[in-house]
Amino acid sequence: MKDKIIVPVIAGPTASGKSDIAFALAKNVGADIISADSRQIYRFLTIGTAKPSPSELATVKHWCVDCIDPNESFSAHEFALRALDIIRQRALCGSKTVICGGTGFYLNALIKGLADHVPVDLTVRARLREMMQTQSPESIFDSLKLVDPESANKIHPHNTQRVVRALEVYFTAGKKFSDYRADPSAPSDIEFRVFTTNLDRVALYKRIDARIDAMVCMGLFSEFDALVEKGYACTAPGMNTIGYAELYEALQTGVAYSSMIDLIKQNSRNYAKRQITWFSHQIKGTALNPNEPLNLLVEQISSIWNI
Repeated sequence: MKDKIIVPVIAGPTASGKSDIAFALAKNVGADIISADSRQIYRFLTIGTAKPSPSELATVKHWCVDCIDPNESFSAHEFALRALDIIRQRALCGSKTVICGGTGFYLNALIKGLADHVPVDLTVRARLREMMQTQSPESIFDSLKLVDPESANKIHPHNTQRVVRALEVYFTAGKKFSDYRADPSAPSDIEFRVFTTNLDRVALYKRIDARIDAMVCMGLFSEFDALVEKGYACTAPGMNTIGYAELYEALQTGVAYSSMIDLIKQNSRNYAKRQITWFSHQIKGTALNPNEPLNLLVEQISSIWNI
């Protein structure tokens, strides 16, 4: 029987140190990194998504970074297909890959397998995005209850992203989301070993606040202005990103960008809280303490390859 491809997954909430660990690991063992970050896949969103630096990109090959424009869509299904292909192709060349990211539905699709997929209908998606801008979460949830009460019973009313996805499936495929989903099938030739960065909330929130301050100093506001000049509207899929969405609000209301810094920090902390909850229920792994020396963390993870 052919040995499985062993792939470490460095997962965790935003600003928890996973990228530093993945980079050190990849550099040490000569591996590539596949980014499981639904924001880093967009071009031009660099500072606000904490993409790898030019020197890091030159040192270690990164995949699924800077692949599509902000006005394009990219699903978890597409990510999983692309990542699986990269893993298998690199394995054929005798190379290792490391998964690094905090986008839960990307990791779920990759590790637990793919279910039935509904093609994206851009007209339907645009209509639903407009609904998100003009209606309350409760109103959107009521729309789902009317067409697919079974899905509504399984989705929290304020999980707007999930609610909208269920509506998108219904209006695109003419079939209920609750009926359309099939049991996923995990890849049989790959063994994922999950490691999760683990920090207490106080320390994590301090790191998040410091990261936002650093992004502002690096030119986040100028980067946002350049995106607006390129014609990317607040409804573009890539622009629905913390750090950019808030600046659109400032632009539309005529207030200073700097007045949004605290809101960006708060939204980032709330996002991290949701990530922590998601990982604790969906994908459990070996806990890593990002405060430990990188060489010890690299040694711990490298042991999965019997190095």
